[in-house]
Amino acid sequence: MPQLAQYNAKSPEAEGWTDKHYDFYYTYKLTPKELTEQQVSIKIDPYFVNKHWKLNAKDDTGVLFHNLKTLARWGTKNDVEREIRALYNQTKRMAELHGVELD
Repeated sequence: MPQLAQYNAKSPEAEGWTDKHYDFYYTYKLTPKELTEQQVSIKIDPYFVNKHWKLNAKDDTGVLFHNLKTLARWGTKNDVEREIRALYNQTKRMAELHGVELD
């Protein structure tokens, strides 16, 4: 298995690094009962994430959402090999639809 390159925080490549592309927030106003219980449970499902991240607006093929559903159910519906093949084939089809050549 190939080894990953060591990450050097002082390298020129790392200088412009940012994690802003992970800034996705969901704001939820707690009910009085939730405030009293000091606990809240929020079900995060692929349909909610799809809507919140506006995946259909970013990719109209539906592949991003389909990949999200595959990742969300990872290991609960199919074995790992089946899930990897699904992600690969879904992404390969997305590339075809967008005119991107892969290997």
